[in-house]
Amino acid sequence: TGLRSIALSSDDVLACTVSKNIAKVWNVKSRSCLRSLPLASVSSKKEGSYGLCSVFLPGDTHVVIGTREGYLLIVDIASGEVVFTEKAHEKEIWSIDIKKPSGY
Repeated sequence: TGLRSIALSSDDVLACTVSKNIAKVWNVKSRSCLRSLPLASVSSKKEGSYGLCSVFLPGDTHVVIGTREGYLLIVDIASGEVVFTEKAHEKEIWSIDIKKPSGY
């Protein structure tokens, strides 16, 4: 399925790509996939969540993914687990922005 989102870590070492029900974390320099992160089903569908957008959280250990079903998923990169799920909207979440604290 087509690529829906690309996000870079704060140091540009990692990239996260999202397509349909999987996210992948890449080493930018070597262009190698470090981890595939299945997006666990948060609805009654069996095929999982449909990822549309993504952003790294500060510290670059977690990625937030917005879904077609209106959920925000926080994924731990090291474990590959969805550690937090929130039904944020009734419909699609097309973009996410993280505001950095002043002086960051």
